[in-house]
Formats: sequence, C-alpha cells, structure tokens
Amino acid sequence: MARIALERQRLEARPALLDGRILTVNGIEHDILLDRTDPMRRRGSVHRRLVADTDAIRGQLQVTAGADGDVPRLLERWLRDEARRILVARVAALAGAIGVAPTRISIRGQRARWGSASRDGALSFNWRLVLAPTWVLDSVVVHELCHLRVHGHTSAFWSLVRTHAPRADESRRWLRAHHRELLAALD
Repeated sequence: MARIALERQRLEARPALLDGRILTVNGIEHDILLDRTDPMRRRGSVHRRLVADTDAIRGQLQVTAGADGDVPRLLERWLRDEARRILVARVAALAGAIGVAPTRISIRGQRARWGSASRDGALSFNWRLVLAPTWVLDSVVVHELCHLRVHGHTSAFWSLVRTHAPRADESRRWLRAHHRELLAALD
C-alpha cells in the first residue's frame, strides 16, 4: 500500500500536461509546447522536433490545437502512430533471431496488458510502451515473439526470453512499478 500511495503522490506532483510536463518517447525526453496561434484552425496537429543538447538529443512536441482544443487526444493519436512505427521496426529487427515471422501487428490501448500473441502469429502491443525505456519495450517485444515459438509461461519459454532479452526480469519489475504512470501519461 505504501508503494501505491507514493506512486499516487508522484503522479499528483507532476506538472499539468501543458504546463511543463515532459514525455519520454522512445528514450528521448520531449517538452510539450502548445500553440494556440490559429483559433480558426479546424484540426489540430502534433509536430516533433529533435534538438541536439550538449549531453543528448532532446525533443519538442509542438501541439497546435484545433477548434476542439483536445490536446490529450491529439497527443495520443501521435503517440499511437509513433508506437506503431517503432514497434513494427523492433519486431522486424528481433523476430529473425528468435526464428519467428509474425503475421500481423496491432497497436491497442489495453489497461492491463502490455502485449499479447495469438497462435496464428498475430501480435498486439500497448501504445504506451513507447513511453517506457527502450530496453523495456524491447523486452516486451521479445516476450511476445517468444510466445510464437513456445506457448505458455513454461521454463523453456522464460529461458528463450532471457536469452534474447537479458533484462526481461528487470523490465517486468519496471512495468509493475510504472504501470499507473504510463496509464496516466496524458492525464
């Protein structure tokens, strides 16, 4: 219970979405910048800009609100597209080493799962994975790809996962610890 209370406290202490909140997308911190310069604009948009900092690359998400002004919806749509791009690329990069060929990849907004694999080779991933560290996203991808070879969570399955994602156990702990934070990323 103390962990949940600390997590709730941490979430409440964050700045509002448009008042300085930083979203980490694919391992890069992004400042959210709101542009309301064109109130007649019918549709909103999100544009990403990467800036070289002295220590690392930093991103900016320029959100131009449309007439409805629904910034969280605009950001979610952009994040879903980004998640699709990244997850498809990571599946393609990792599937060969595991010896599998997925038939379909879908991106969803599940509240309790990070990914799933069906017996017919279809993979499904939660778009919020793009907000997790890259090694966590890769661990989930490996986990689901391994399910295409070994169904269930047997010792053979976990051995295969740990062979291709040595930080799989750490990744599971990270997701457990940051579950609420990821679900509330756009609140």
